[in-house]
Amino acid sequence: MSNPLIKRLTGDIFTSTADAILIAVDGDHPRLIGAVGQQLIKKIDDAREWRRLIEKVSYPIRAGTAQVMDLQDVPEAGFKYAILACMFNHHDQARYLRQGYHNALSVGSHSGITSVATVAAHGGWRGSIDDATEPLLQACAEFPAISVELWERAPRAPA
Repeated sequence: MSNPLIKRLTGDIFTSTADAILIAVDGDHPRLIGAVGQQLIKKIDDAREWRRLIEKVSYPIRAGTAQVMDLQDVPEAGFKYAILACMFNHHDQARYLRQGYHNALSVGSHSGITSVATVAAHGGWRGSIDDATEPLLQACAEFPAISVELWERAPRAPA
């Protein structure tokens, strides 16, 4: 799938130079976050620092909404911001992905964020990458001033 609104990259998302990283979260529980968020916590490597950051976020985060977390005083994070988006709901997954991506880019735009790194949000609901990426493409069309990097892991070498 080729699209000028999204730059597709392969490798480690933490090598990105984007302003923000998009992290999928469970909106009810600050400790339940997606794989990228868990990697970010390991990168910060300080549980107290993560708790300090997450305490600044207003929970619950309703399904389909997003909030910006300022990471500028945490250089080891590698990003100026994290956009926490609650995009998972077992009843109407496609709708919440659309709303989540839209609201993530909207709050990012209002916060002065010009570039966002993300992965396809398909793991939590076992959908296809294309089904998870279509709502992202729709959101990108609504916020063309934000460049979006869609990261995919490099294939592992056979053992």
